[in-house]
Amino acid sequence: MDATPWSRRNAYRRTPPMWWLVTDRNGEVVEPLRGHRVRQVFDVPGWGCLVVVFRGLRVGVLAVTDAGDIFPITPADDEASWRVDHGDLPGELRLIRTGLDGSLTTAGWEPGTTLRWDPPAESAGGTDRPSPITLISWDTPGGRLEGLLATPDGPGPFPLVVYLHGSPWFGLEVGAQGDSAFWTSRGAAFLQAGYAGSGILGEELMWEPLRSVGMPERDLDADGVLEGVAQLVRTGLADADRLYVYGFSAGGYLVNRMITRPHPFAAAACWDGAADVRRFTGETHEIQIFFRGCTPEECPDRWDGASPASRPEAVTIPLTIISAGRSNLREDSAAWHAALSRAGADSTLFVYPDEDHLFGPDAHRSALGRLAEAWRLP
Repeated sequence: MDATPWSRRNAYRRTPPMWWLVTDRNGEVVEPLRGHRVRQVFDVPGWGCLVVVFRGLRVGVLAVTDAGDIFPITPADDEASWRVDHGDLPGELRLIRTGLDGSLTTAGWEPGTTLRWDPPAESAGGTDRPSPITLISWDTPGGRLEGLLATPDGPGPFPLVVYLHGSPWFGLEVGAQGDSAFWTSRGAAFLQAGYAGSGILGEELMWEPLRSVGMPERDLDADGVLEGVAQLVRTGLADADRLYVYGFSAGGYLVNRMITRPHPFAAAACWDGAADVRRFTGETHEIQIFFRGCTPEECPDRWDGASPASRPEAVTIPLTIISAGRSNLREDSAAWHAALSRAGADSTLFVYPDEDHLFGPDAHRSALGRLAEAWRLP
């Protein structure tokens, strides 16, 4: 009989899987890896396993042997994201490295060997170049956050467009180009910002914004992003009068939270993100109860604080709402727009009736064009 493979399990034994634990051949949790943000586990029969883990926005690979030894396979200081796949040869695993610029390199690996790099792939040619991207970091009360920054040519200061990713777990990593080429071609710097709810600061601080205690005044996600924006203004890279923010899904929800409290932005956009967590039904409602540890009836203040729709009058900048007609958030987006309009806020709703939550490329570019026009970055 084959030995039980190394594996991973959801730390909370329910959806959504926010934090994974590595388990050995006996099904026991590998305690030294409990604090790591684990993405994948690849069993290596008769030897151990490879574990793909996040380090901030970088992703590396650790080895764990059946004897309990733990050591890195990829360099700890590498500004890259690695993933693992099965190779062509029996027992071989292939490691794929994505650099800051999105470039890919591959290497083979077997137990007891070092990485065997493949020859560089030939360039596909063409004139399109990825935007140069830098991994930046900044200090926050909760710890050190990271982001991916792309800038146009020139010395600055530039208009700054901040993007807040969805999921939020595992939603951003080194190698993500996102919309960087779109915005830098329009003369704006583009920051893809990490935030606490993704788990980047660890499991404990991941839970604070999910619990929603103290919102809206205390919001670890929002405060962390604003610290990063302030750093770019202080260094002279970002123009303090031309700061913009948009977010998708969980990032759109964070945008809605940010603009109902003090912030420096001139305009914002929510892209298929929630504004009222009290409106959710079914499984999504049950997940929200799991996050907050109580029902709306048991702790209404916590649910109100987590719902920007409870304070539309606090929105003082233009907000563009991008909504997918086939998304389960379409009614929430419409209600948020209506509430803002009643409160006298400057709100514009664009509905893409044929799109689901994940926009297709044509609709995505169309929506970006609407934002560029609204923010006068044509």
